[in-house]
Amino acid sequence: MTSVRILWLLLCLLWTGAEIKLARKNQIDYSNSSDSEEISQWVLWITVVTSLVLAVIFKTLGWARIPIEYLPRQLFALLMFANGLFLRYSAVSRLGRFFTTNVLIQSQHELIVDGPYRWVRHPAYTGLLIALAA
Repeated sequence: MTSVRILWLLLCLLWTGAEIKLARKNQIDYSNSSDSEEISQWVLWITVVTSLVLAVIFKTLGWARIPIEYLPRQLFALLMFANGLFLRYSAVSRLGRFFTTNVLIQSQHELIVDGPYRWVRHPAYTGLLIALAA
């Protein structure tokens, strides 16, 4: 295994651990939510897992190759990954107690318009999409 692959593996393991910790810390009680909210959460997770499996299949089979040399491509992807996660966790930090891994409006909800929300309406999702694209 090359050093770049080891670095990717370590970063992905750290990221996975951070996401699991975030999900557990901000877990909501589904007894107060509708069935459609619970179903939409499952659809979201199934979509993420399916996308990751498809990405591994595409990588393994060599489909959709990117015509850039290996090391510059990996450095660009690592920068994208880091920037995406920075955006995501900046948004999570800014929301504080209002952040949940589920889409819902909480009591005493307030619209946040500073921090990363000054430029992007959904920076946590945008950051996650950027990281996954990397």
